[in-house]
Amino acid sequence: KYVNPITQLCIIRVARKEHQMVWSAITMVKSIGQCPIIFNLLDLS
Repeated sequence: KYVNPITQLCIIRVARKEHQMVWSAITMVKSIGQCPIIFNLLDLS
């Protein structure tokens, strides 16, 4: 996991077979603490 608040970039690495479970979980996250967030998938490889 990598988070950079300046560039607003978060990298999450998971096994290929678990990517659907992680993606469905993070779509339900609307904020972290008092900071509202929106996830956009940039790359899946």
